[in-house]
Amino acid sequence: MSAPAPAPGKTPKSPFLLLLSVGLTLALLVAAVIVTVSLTGGHDARTGAAPDAGGACRGSNVTLHTVSQRFRLKLPDDAKDLHYLAHSGGLSGEYDLEMRFRTTASGLQHFLAGSGLPKLSGNVDVLRTGVPEADPCRQDAEGLRHASYAGDQVAGGADHGAYVRGVAVDDSDRARPVVALIAMDT
Repeated sequence: MSAPAPAPGKTPKSPFLLLLSVGLTLALLVAAVIVTVSLTGGHDARTGAAPDAGGACRGSNVTLHTVSQRFRLKLPDDAKDLHYLAHSGGLSGEYDLEMRFRTTASGLQHFLAGSGLPKLSGNVDVLRTGVPEADPCRQDAEGLRHASYAGDQVAGGADHGAYVRGVAVDDSDRARPVVALIAMDT
């Protein structure tokens, strides 16, 4: 018994041609996605986008004032080179924050004490969150060379929900330490 003859005017489809057409279609689809993402800037907000004049990294949708109040952070008046990435509706809860700034020795003490953060330790295990980025806006930012760490977990209260905070401080230049912080709702 032989295979049925194709209908008049139609040629039989080869499995090779079918696979080739599916492969080309997938390749064109992937290329279209890559072009669309590159033209719309849909890459991760932390991969090289410079902060705006207020220090917000691309992708931030919450003000620094809002997240500072939420996570009870008292930023020093002398904070310089401030960069932050703040999200509302983050993965872990209502707010997520990554922040970096440079300050003075007295500004660092003001920040730690005013924010109620525990004493710094050389042990990274004191962090309750992931290790803070050296700079949330720049993928290729210089890392923290001589870091000390502090972290806490704050239980929810009548006026706030529960959250965690982790801070790394590079004091290789003791007069101008660099502070990197990550905080998120739990």
